[in-house]
Amino acid sequence: MKFNRLHFPKITPRLAIVWSMSVFITMTSNISVAWNHEVSLGYGSGHEYGQSYLNTGFYASANLHRFSPIDPKLYVSVLTGFGVWHAHTFEHQYNETLSVALDFRAYFYQPGKRVLAPYLQFSFGPAYLFHQYLGVRKQGAHFAFESQLGGGVEWKLSAMRRIDIGVGLMHYCNAGIFYPNEGYNIPLFISAGYQF
Repeated sequence: MKFNRLHFPKITPRLAIVWSMSVFITMTSNISVAWNHEVSLGYGSGHEYGQSYLNTGFYASANLHRFSPIDPKLYVSVLTGFGVWHAHTFEHQYNETLSVALDFRAYFYQPGKRVLAPYLQFSFGPAYLFHQYLGVRKQGAHFAFESQLGGGVEWKLSAMRRIDIGVGLMHYCNAGIFYPNEGYNIPLFISAGYQF
């Protein structure tokens, strides 16, 4: 199997406006916690469950708003993301996703108290699928849910600046709201982010 080209989604005016608004809100909202905003870029890869082909892709995300802590070690934020996914098959090779999710982080130690802050992470929220297929998996509509499960560590550079390294898995499905509901997965996802 040979793949020669990279596929990038067409940047429409609507997509540019949504992304610009996300960046503007990220830069202008203000709350008092260890860090207020994060931008990150990640790469995912792995075999689709029950299939012999590989799913790969890139994912860019930004935390739009971080709420006051629920507990000294439990934080919730609003996470937006844009993914470009590639299934290594002969048809339905590409899909793009645009999502908004609640992101939960449970730290082992209170953030800001140590240089390294390891955490567990879970996020869940609605996603728009630019195409209903990825590889042989089909969603019954362009609407789905994006779920992420993983963990990572934040490395403190200063009082408000950190580097965030994360690892986890991603899953897209419509939870049976539409038929069919053949979810697709990115089994191993690695990301690097900058918090400020």
